[in-house]
Amino acid sequence: MSTQYQLTLDRLFAGQPVAIPRQELAAASRKTDPESSKRVAREIEKSGVLKGQRLIALELVKQYPGRTSKELSQLGTLDRYQLARRLADLLKEKLVRRVETQAEDCRWWSL
Repeated sequence: MSTQYQLTLDRLFAGQPVAIPRQELAAASRKTDPESSKRVAREIEKSGVLKGQRLIALELVKQYPGRTSKELSQLGTLDRYQLARRLADLLKEKLVRRVETQAEDCRWWSL
């Protein structure tokens, strides 16, 4: 795991126990993506960056339930687009749920 993300994780968790996601999803890339995108997806998975981002996203949802991804991104270290991708991963793992209403943006809750 890169030093930047380890420092982020250390700051975020401050020595508290962290629940590790139940299953490891592989870094996603589409069949139609260029080879460079597929290579980067493999690299962030291998380096531990992907797992670190998932942990950060999960902790944000636990600490600030019922917030939108935009609000969560302003409270953490991931940008809105990184966070949106990691929230989708966590949704597939059934670690978070998304609540949508017609009048509001999606809100995220931990399970």
